[in-house]
Amino acid sequence: GNTFITSNDEHIHYKEDVYFEILEPQTLRYTFKARPAQSFGVPFKEHLEKVPLIVVEPSDACATLMTNRYELVSNVGLVERGGCSFLSKCIQAQNSGLVAVIVYDNKESSDEYVDMIDDNTKRNCTIPAVYILGRDGYMIRRHLIAEQLKSAIINIPINETMIPLSKRRNPPWNLI
Repeated sequence: GNTFITSNDEHIHYKEDVYFEILEPQTLRYTFKARPAQSFGVPFKEHLEKVPLIVVEPSDACATLMTNRYELVSNVGLVERGGCSFLSKCIQAQNSGLVAVIVYDNKESSDEYVDMIDDNTKRNCTIPAVYILGRDGYMIRRHLIAEQLKSAIINIPINETMIPLSKRRNPPWNLI
């Protein structure tokens, strides 16, 4: 099922999905689809190449100070849904020095994309924020913990239309 969000705000333009790829570790070398936040944040102004993707602690990024904040500066954060608004997560990520944030659903079996909208607090976030499936977020997190890695290395966004279907590497857990 698709989730449709209605709004009186004429300024909401549905942003197109973006893709990112994990280069390292090898066990996660796949392409992932992400949905940009709809009413806050900014689009990717540049292609972030070989940038670390760090699991933010605490995982919901609702705390004012992240316990691993010194690892976050100039990197991309992986954040779990829940605990506070999507916009609050984006602002906390930005305040921690992250250059972008990837939010994953807090339901591991979730295979639906959610449109991240603001929380009507009239705040904004000046970094890109995107949403991925819970299954993808949990698998990325689980692999990094299992391999005792602080980060994955990613390219975001990538131009998916330039990659032939035969060369796309979709995660095996999403092949239905």
